[in-house]
Amino acid sequence: MRGGQFAASPAEQARLLVHKAKKGLAVAKDLGRNQVMPYNRILPEGGTVLENLPMSRLAVSLGRWVDAEAGQRFLVWSPRLERTVDVRTADGQRLSGRTPATIKGEIVLVEVGEDMAFAEVLHLGDPHLPLEPGDRLALVPETDDEAGTAPAGPPRKDPASGLYGHRDFLRATAADREKRPAFAQVLVLLPEVATQRRPGRPAEVDMAEAAGLCRQFFGPKAVGGRFSAAKLVFFLPERAPQELAEAAENLMAALQERLGLASAIGIAGYPCLDYARGDVAENCRKALDHARLLPKEPRLAVFDSLSLTVSGDRHFAMGDIYAAMEEYKQALLADETNALARNSLGICLARLGRLPQARAEFTQVIGRDGKNTMALYNLGCVLQRQGDPAAARSAFQKCLRANPGHVSSLLRLGRMAEESRRLAPALKYYRRAAATGNAPALTLRHLARLALARDRLDEAREHLHQALLLDPKDAFSLQLMARLYLTEGEDPAIAEAMARQAVALRPEKKEFWVELSRALAAQGRHDEASQASARAEGV
Repeated sequence: MRGGQFAASPAEQARLLVHKAKKGLAVAKDLGRNQVMPYNRILPEGGTVLENLPMSRLAVSLGRWVDAEAGQRFLVWSPRLERTVDVRTADGQRLSGRTPATIKGEIVLVEVGEDMAFAEVLHLGDPHLPLEPGDRLALVPETDDEAGTAPAGPPRKDPASGLYGHRDFLRATAADREKRPAFAQVLVLLPEVATQRRPGRPAEVDMAEAAGLCRQFFGPKAVGGRFSAAKLVFFLPERAPQELAEAAENLMAALQERLGLASAIGIAGYPCLDYARGDVAENCRKALDHARLLPKEPRLAVFDSLSLTVSGDRHFAMGDIYAAMEEYKQALLADETNALARNSLGICLARLGRLPQARAEFTQVIGRDGKNTMALYNLGCVLQRQGDPAAARSAFQKCLRANPGHVSSLLRLGRMAEESRRLAPALKYYRRAAATGNAPALTLRHLARLALARDRLDEAREHLHQALLLDPKDAFSLQLMARLYLTEGEDPAIAEAMARQAVALRPEKKEFWVELSRALAAQGRHDEASQASARAEGV
């Protein structure tokens, strides 16, 4: 386990372990009979080639669910080429053995999805022995010095584009960067499909012309390479990232004008904060991710505090809160006025239960900008968790003064009024939230729960039907619908079905298991009801 999984309840952790065991079983079945595959060995040795794609690329069976990442390299070998050899000597003695695995080539992951990834072929051991579906993958361990494992001989350039391959680029620049007091690196992302302006034109021709334009704008000292099928990388000695921004913007305009290619560019350099020279490539990727999120052209980003914030958000979305916190702290070192990073750091601290520190971060943001609705809302949530409802209510009301249509603040205030049995003010807040037109399913769910509390069952049913039409996988609405069926004494089997859906969607919610236990007990299935009740206690 890693990241946010450590913060899950024991029951949820057990579910995750069973899920991962099933993944290992599925991979073992795919590899043949009588196979064993531990989950943590799927990435190093359980991957297979799924499909050959154009431009020397492959689809492989590894994804984010086994921690695959772009840039990882794998050796490709074929179990079909292995065979048992039996030899008899002159005196009749029988000798047997098995041929060693034949390494067919090496690949690098360039785009990683949830369950599969796309890889680029770095080199083939034998051109007459192509990579095929069913070939197995073996992870190449990362080393501090990529050049140490490189093949003998000088780095080679592609004769068509004049660019180094990915591995040869690392070899060509590794020694140079160590002796440079300053350098920059540029990552250029081009569309993966050939331009439509000239149908039938090979994509590699565009790549060669794009490389020529890059040298024209970056200068003769720029060392270029292929980072992946659609990315070019350039090493620029003695150049600062900020001074390259204008040249990069002109390059993007030229690529669009001459080749019809809409590109995105990320730039990073050394020195920068406390990063080592070897971190520049990763910072360049973060800058490119930042550039791709920009709402309009030019999609160009120089690695900065905002790039680190974007990277932190990616870690947070994947549940790795500690890695996200590190990125946010680095972002604040680069720019202490970065309100987004400070607010996100406060959210991470609150997730970890460190409420006083989170409160201090939100307060600092509000001290700089008293109308920052994000910080005001999050401060209200922290104050509510600290048991200070009056201060929390004040924070939410300040948020509404800054933004009268802030749905989350309206729902929070409504919920607080509902919990204190002030149903009329609660209804007022919920109706204001509904009038904004934002998050309609969420607002309808709150209105339904309030209608149940006021014994207006038909009104509650109508709200829940509308909420489930908008979001059929709304676990909270499903649980409320199950409660409504049980309250009205209708078919408990329907209530059970809805409660089971809610539990499947959010197994960590205790009240969902309680509702399922009630539905089972109403059908006389007391043993199963007891099991559901015990599961609720374990959440």
